[in-house]
Amino acid sequence: MGIEIDSGQGTKVRDRQMAKDCSPLQSKELREIRAMVDRPLIFKGILSAVDAVKAVDAGADAIVVSNHGAHTLDYLPHPLQVMDEIVAAVGGHTVICVDGGFRRGSDVLKGLAFGARLVGLGRPILYGLAADGERGVQAVIEEITGELKRLMTMTNTPTPAHAGKHLLVAF
Repeated sequence: MGIEIDSGQGTKVRDRQMAKDCSPLQSKELREIRAMVDRPLIFKGILSAVDAVKAVDAGADAIVVSNHGAHTLDYLPHPLQVMDEIVAAVGGHTVICVDGGFRRGSDVLKGLAFGARLVGLGRPILYGLAADGERGVQAVIEEITGELKRLMTMTNTPTPAHAGKHLLVAF
């Protein structure tokens, strides 16, 4: 089960406000939700080490480092800008996923190299759906997966778990 913990006020679709009077969930509320849910629980909308630690302390089985594709606030950091501090803060105590602005297999490889175990690809999937329904979604998944496999071969990365910072160029 997943829950957005940060953005009820800001999410818009076609410039129309989709939620009102929703404030970010507090630690106490997250713990209460955890107590009610007997399934794996994922908290989405983590963009700082402080929030990552709060999520782990509240019992998150996984977190999603996400700026919601910049739909919430257009000046939020890209998830990769905060991954290092979040990975360090979590210290392996929960699964880290990442999404927000990932479009290609190379983006997936970068997300894995930064320490994510899963990379979300919302918009490309929606584009495929809009273009050709189920076949469009399948085509997008196959294209991104093919690019990821090709790049993993080129970088001698046998499995996604082997992706690491050594694949990245530091500036």
